[in-house]
Amino acid sequence: MQANKWLMIGVAAGLAGCDAALLWSDDGPPASSTSSSADPDGSASGGFGGISAVPVRLPSAPVRAAKAPPAISGGTLSVSPSGDYAVASDPDRDALYVLRLADQTLSTAQLAPGAEPGRIAFDAAGIAHVILRGAGGVARLDPAQPRQLTSKEVCSLPRGIAYASADDSIAVACASGDLVRLAATDHRERSRRFIDTDLRDVIVNRAGKVLVSRYRSAELLEISPAGALVKRERPRDRSGLRFGLEGLQAVTLQPATGWRALPTGDDKVVMLHQRAQREEVQATEGGYGGAGDCSSISHPAVSLVGDEGSRDQGRTFGLAGIALAVDAAFSPDHTWLAVAAPSAYLHERDTLMLYSAVTPDVPVDVVTDGGVPPAPGTDPVPCAFPSIGAAFTSQVTAVAFTPDGRLIAQSRQPAELLIYKLTVSVGEWEGSQPWPTLELTHTIDLKGASVADSGHDLFHADSGGGIACASCHGEATDDGLVWNFGGIGPRRTQNMRGGLKGTEPFHWDGDMLTFGHLVDNVLTGRMSGFPVDKA
Repeated sequence: MQANKWLMIGVAAGLAGCDAALLWSDDGPPASSTSSSADPDGSASGGFGGISAVPVRLPSAPVRAAKAPPAISGGTLSVSPSGDYAVASDPDRDALYVLRLADQTLSTAQLAPGAEPGRIAFDAAGIAHVILRGAGGVARLDPAQPRQLTSKEVCSLPRGIAYASADDSIAVACASGDLVRLAATDHRERSRRFIDTDLRDVIVNRAGKVLVSRYRSAELLEISPAGALVKRERPRDRSGLRFGLEGLQAVTLQPATGWRALPTGDDKVVMLHQRAQREEVQATEGGYGGAGDCSSISHPAVSLVGDEGSRDQGRTFGLAGIALAVDAAFSPDHTWLAVAAPSAYLHERDTLMLYSAVTPDVPVDVVTDGGVPPAPGTDPVPCAFPSIGAAFTSQVTAVAFTPDGRLIAQSRQPAELLIYKLTVSVGEWEGSQPWPTLELTHTIDLKGASVADSGHDLFHADSGGGIACASCHGEATDDGLVWNFGGIGPRRTQNMRGGLKGTEPFHWDGDMLTFGHLVDNVLTGRMSGFPVDKA
């Protein structure tokens, strides 16, 4: 594979409702999706700078789940190194699902209410170790005997987990800042070191190096064998072009909200994160959204981190076609990147996307905006378009590949696992690039009760302008950024944990008297959203 396919910058044909015109390489235009989504470009139906159409799946009467669902965190699916089992955590239903891949035999382990299972790591013996975010612990599960699991408390909010083969231990990253090492055999604590606050993912690479990410800042921290912080790295700020209310605008894009840190095939790290505009943002109708892909003030991206001295150091690509990405996984040969994009669910569009992988060994030919070279001292910021999409009937929140190259997607609503056969073909013409297709071979019903909740859906949905509430308030918290708003000044993203009822008036200056006022002004107005009634 010689080039990342279809790395493009979306070019708006006009700001009055025109479709975006896309530039692509000589490989040809993007193939059609496997779904029946209405719009082939994958963007949400809506009007930039105007009111968007009400999403197809938004019911006329609000639906409320019996238990308030936790915000989507992603990354709740893993496949054993042997390829025998897939294990999925269900934070909405406090359950663990074990699927034997040879015959699709399914087992379910029910956890205590509020356990909120999350990330999963397999050890050398094939045992799954599962983060319990709500219970503050780690569960140990033998896939062959899933109902005989044990658990141990570790910290108040564990997030990341990884297996270290060198000493047969489990590394757990806690939001409080502790990095805890447990024995894989019985979860006996071996060490505990405070690293920094807001820890997210932990990676132990083949050389034994320990890397830990931070959530809000999208930083990657290298940890010494003694548990000391060695260095910090994060995706670089990049200069680029954005189509906003003021037309084509030169902007600086900064990293934020590191949803997932993934090891590449050569022990580098790719970060799935948001990237956000540094320049002044207009707090007017349509001011937060964009007229084309990768044009909202906060949108998903992937960046290569920790590749010092390489010509590819700091490479960043926006992910077109989606407003929110919460999980990603590399194919076994590291040439494809699958992404979970639940923001498209309400619009009945693809929530599983497949992109040509962004890895160090894949040279990239960047197509600049309309052939116009970037300004001196700046870098063009490419926008990578998906090669194919799928799962438009499901709200995909996690993805994983099997060792033999099958792609598994976990759907939150309805509760199911989708298994796809990935086939790659190459055209007969000279210089043609590999092209993927996805064939759905199995749909595994996890038999989980519905967790449909209109408020939860609205929070994670693409408003219509390529942005969701969760774009800046990941996991109902904040992105740690201070935004500069035109006519308002600098304001820090507000943390939404703890509830809003009874705290009126709302917003930074207390100028929005009711929640309806807030939704109408921000979601429907600034985010180019759809109208939401009082109910």
